[in-house]
Amino acid sequence: MRPTLLLRAPLVLLLGLAFAACDNDGNGGDDNNPTRVTIHQVTIETAPPTNPGGDDWDDDPTGVTSDPDLYFELFDSNGQLILSTSNDDRPNIGPGEFPVSWSFSPGAQFNQFNRTLHFEVYDNDPNGRELMGTTEAFTLQTLADQGFRTFVSLESPNGDLVVSARLRWEE
Repeated sequence: MRPTLLLRAPLVLLLGLAFAACDNDGNGGDDNNPTRVTIHQVTIETAPPTNPGGDDWDDDPTGVTSDPDLYFELFDSNGQLILSTSNDDRPNIGPGEFPVSWSFSPGAQFNQFNRTLHFEVYDNDPNGRELMGTTEAFTLQTLADQGFRTFVSLESPNGDLVVSARLRWEE
């Protein structure tokens, strides 16, 4: 081996170690200690095809039926509304049109991970709204403890409603 290559080998090794020690987001921080999490996408994977009485969601007295106009709301355990898409509902979503997604920028941001959250999905009607279902509750701390999960899938107690969320953990 030539002497100049022998002298360069330790330098290349040191540079490689320096790059390996850097985080991947370019912010110079520790990716293992996020201080904020953002919910940036929510998807309704499935929803009940009929209301609890077995009728179509948008059944009107004239006999015209249509599929539900979906939106969701995110609440904490104190009943505080965190995020709502009631002004951005997805109209007439039939059984074959799932999944239905919303993306947010910046999204719902949390600096504390101990809040308990759940989703409620509604059919948006001109004369009011109908609750289609509520997901199981989750805490952001549990997702952090599980390695800062970036995806969570939640179901209603009977399993006919499934909502997923994508999260971004940040310093």
